[in-house]
Amino acid sequence: LSGTRRRPRSSEQRRTRYGSYIHCALASLYSAHRHPDSGGIVSTTAQILLVEDELSLAAGIQENLEAEGYGVEHIARGGEALTAILERDFDLVVLDVMLPEIDGYTICSRARAAKRDVPILFLTAKGEGADRIRGLKAGGDDYLNKPFHLDEFLLRVRAILRRRLWLETEAGKDRTISFGGNEFDVRAMT
Repeated sequence: LSGTRRRPRSSEQRRTRYGSYIHCALASLYSAHRHPDSGGIVSTTAQILLVEDELSLAAGIQENLEAEGYGVEHIARGGEALTAILERDFDLVVLDVMLPEIDGYTICSRARAAKRDVPILFLTAKGEGADRIRGLKAGGDDYLNKPFHLDEFLLRVRAILRRRLWLETEAGKDRTISFGGNEFDVRAMT
C-alpha cells in the first residue's frame, strides 16, 4: 500500500502519545521496512470503525490505519458503537471488549442477530482461551490480544479486508464450488 507512516519525534513522545500497549511495537515498526507486497488487492479506501475506550491507544491505532490509507471513525462507548454498526456500513470493525455501557461481546452478538455481516476484529486485553472462544462464538472474525505488535495488527486488517473483497467479488458471480460430493454456493456467504 502506498503512503508513509507518521513518525513521532522521540521515544518519549511515542510513549506519551500512544500509551504503553504499542510503544515497543511502534519503535520497532518505524525502523522496519515497508511491506513490499500487499498480498492481494485491498481497497485502501475501506472504512473502519474503531471501538476503543483507551483514547491514547485509539489515537495511535487510528493514525496508523489512516497512514495505510483507510478511513477510520473512532467511537469510545459501546452504545454508540452498536448504533453505528446497526445503522451504517463499514468494511471492518475493530472492537475492544471492555467498554463503557455495552461490552464488545454483546455488541458483536447483537450485530450478528441483526444480520450485520461486517467483519469484526476483537482487539482486547482479555486474552485467555475462554475469552477468545467467547469472542469467536459471538460472531467475531478474528481476535488479537493486547499488547500487540502493530505489524501483525495491520496485516490482520489487510487480510480480513482482502477476504471480504474476494467474497464480494465471488458473490457477484453466478457460481458454485463443488468438492467431495458437496456443493458450496459462494453467493450465500455475503
